[in-house]
Formats: sequence, structure tokens, C-alpha cells
Amino acid sequence: MKGEKLFWGAGTELTISYQDDGSIDHGAILHMVDWQIQKGIRYLFVNGISSESYMMTYEEQESLAKTMCKETGGRVPVMCNVMIPGYRDAAEMIKRYEAAGADAICITPPYLAEYPEKALEEYFAALIESSSLPTYIYNAPQTHNMLSPGLLSRLANTYPHVRGYKDSTQSITHLETTMGLIQKEFDYIAGSDSTIFTTLALGGCGIISFISIAFPEPVIELCDAFFAGDYQRARECQAFIMKIREILRKGGNSAGYKYASELVGCPIRGTRYPDSLLNLPEKLKREIYGGLKELELIP
Repeated sequence: MKGEKLFWGAGTELTISYQDDGSIDHGAILHMVDWQIQKGIRYLFVNGISSESYMMTYEEQESLAKTMCKETGGRVPVMCNVMIPGYRDAAEMIKRYEAAGADAICITPPYLAEYPEKALEEYFAALIESSSLPTYIYNAPQTHNMLSPGLLSRLANTYPHVRGYKDSTQSITHLETTMGLIQKEFDYIAGSDSTIFTTLALGGCGIISFISIAFPEPVIELCDAFFAGDYQRARECQAFIMKIREILRKGGNSAGYKYASELVGCPIRGTRYPDSLLNLPEKLKREIYGGLKELELIP
């Protein structure tokens, strides 16, 4: 697996840290990149849904991609995600990512308005044709434009440089059906921490994790155990990750994850959501802290 694929094993979707004035804290992001690589994460995903990219200007998204690509310095590959409803602006962002040094492009479905399948196919085809890099498709139901197995397979089978698929559907049936229709070697990457083992067991190659912004070790261990053939240990790691996920999601939105990042010494601060969505009540903080301590994830 290691020698065959650019994106394999455990990857992280880094979320954004902000300064007090609301601007992106590039210094904190540099620290996060180094911390992730030192922990053993094998690739980074930039400007995804969980990282609040839809609240950034296009210039900020480009600047963040430049920071990530420069700081990694080739140590790990970087996949830059396009999440822009207008395909002309999205195509322009792809060119900016290419100039920034991205190793691959990921395309998220347009959001806000629901598209019929023909329009979705036109949107993706236009962006895929504008990309000269390995291109991945992101199936994100939260955009309200879920891609059917038929559409995914047509795009994959038509364009040689469409190399893989980030799957956040959390549907085994959808993933299996998609795999049966795609007629080439393809990278299937889990887009949810809840489906890492399932995706690998069906023939996937990795995970773009959000839990790993604070706790990369169990995600890395799961992938490494699976690829080594220790499926029992991989299942145990998945069960452990589900416990972490349950604790962190008590905070709602990404607040629990950001609080956990502070506890492990790689803080992600600020948000462009209303402050009340980030500022956890002390009682909830104690509950999250206690749960993580019980799992022996923090001292």
C-alpha cells in the first residue's frame, strides 16, 4: 500500500486557528503542521468542511494552502479542497492551489442549493477538466448534494486523473455500490472517523480524520494494524475511536475538538461562528476532560 498510493493510511483535516482580531493565525497553523507530522500523520487535507473554509475569503483559502504546502516542505503530501458553489470561481481556485504547490485537488459538491444530477455532473466535469493535478471527489451529504454511485463512476471512468474518492456518506451500501461500478484502480478514503475500519475492509486506503487534530495516535494505529493484517487490533482501535468521538461531539459543532486540542498542547483557537458555539460551559468542559482522562488520553 505504501508504495502504491500518494494518500494512504491516516491523514488529518486541519481546522483553523484565529487570532484575537479574527484573522487566520498562520503561526499556530505552522505549529499544527509540524505537530501532526511529528506524530506520524501521513498527509494533510486543507480547506475542508470541518475546517470552516466556507467562512474564509478566497484569498484566505489560497493563503492557507500556500502556508500548508510551504511548511510541509514535501515531508507529507497535501490535498487542497475546493468548496465553492460557482464553478468559474472554483476553477480559478484550482489554479491557485496548483501554483501554491498542492499535491492533489479535492472537489466538494456545491452547497446551499440542491442540484439535479445532470447539473452536478456538469459542475464536476468542468472542474475536473480545469485541473492538471490528481483529482479526488468528495461526497459530502451535508452540502445537500449527495453524489450517486452512478455519477461517481461516470466521472471516475471518464477522467484518468480522477484518482480517488473521499466518502462521508457513512453508508456501506453506497460505498460498495460505487466500488462495483468504478473500473480502475481507485483510492477510497474514509471521510468520517466512524467508518475507518469499514472503508479499509471494503478495499479503501485510508482516512481523512478530524479526531486526529487532537488524537492522531489511535487513528494511525488502526490503519497500521489493518495494513499489517492485525484486523482484531484494528477493530479495537475503531471501537476506541468511537468512544473518543462520542466524548468530543458533546461539545456540538467543533467546540469539543478544539477544546481537546488545547488539552494536548496543540491549541486551535477562535471561530467565525457565534462565540457561544465555541465557548463550552465549564460543566461540559469537565465532562469532556473527565471522559478523555478516563480513556487515558490526557494526564
